[in-house]
This record gives sequence, C-alpha cells and structure tokens, in this order.
Amino acid sequence: MLAIYEKKTVSVDLYHPLRNYIVFNYSEREAQNLEDDLQTLKQMHFDLERPTADSLYSCRDLLQNYFKALYAVESRIPISVNKDHVNTVNFTWYDAFKTKLKASQQNIHLEKASVSFNLRAVQSQIGLMFNFVQWDFAGFWLEHCSCGS
Repeated sequence: MLAIYEKKTVSVDLYHPLRNYIVFNYSEREAQNLEDDLQTLKQMHFDLERPTADSLYSCRDLLQNYFKALYAVESRIPISVNKDHVNTVNFTWYDAFKTKLKASQQNIHLEKASVSFNLRAVQSQIGLMFNFVQWDFAGFWLEHCSCGS
C-alpha cells in the first residue's frame, strides 16, 4: 500500500476579509454574531499551516471539520476575483509531489480541493497503519458484507 503525503499551505487572513464582507453586505450586528465562527475558521486554517505531532485521526478530524466550515462559508460568502465578492483572500497550496510547485488563487474551490486532497492523503497514511497480515478478511466479510444466506 502507498501513503500519500499532504500538500502544504501558507498563512492567509480569512478573518478580516470575511468579517468586512459581512459588515458591508449584512450588518455589524451580524458580524458580531458570527465572531466565534470566524475565529474558529481562522484557527482551523492556522492549525493546517503548522501540523503538529498529533495523531493522524485528529488531523483527519481537523480536515473534515475545516472542509465542512468552508462549505458553509461558500454558501453565504462568495470568495473569488469578482469585485462584488471577497477578493482579497489568496489561497496558496504547494504540490504534494513536487514541493516547489505551488498553486495560488482567489477562489474557495482551490482551498476545498486541497483540503479534500489532504484528507485523502491522511486516510492513506491511516491505511498504512492497518495490519493486513493479522486481519481476518474472510471473517470480516462473512460478518459484515455477505448477503444473508
């Protein structure tokens, strides 16, 4: 089995551009109501920038939660080069295989795609930890996968 390593990202200020968009298009009160969510999103991206020695499972959970948060942001706050959108956020990710190559866009789709890639990479690393030699595939199949007989 092959493990894939994650892409790396750089620091990006999500908090201020998103908050400014909310204030401009909704209200200051709405921005205050979303303060905790904006701080959480900011912290999640910060945690992705500086991976720790935590378990692969906690890394997987962070990636899943961040992806869900991006999905929620995308449905309410457009991030793109369009002048009416949040256009000051530039997402940058380095290639996992050729680490000197990078992609940089003012588009939330790059961020979501890269987070999704990293989630699959972490899952491949978790898969490497699984001991297939001692695993009873036939017993597992009979118990969980076979159609009743």
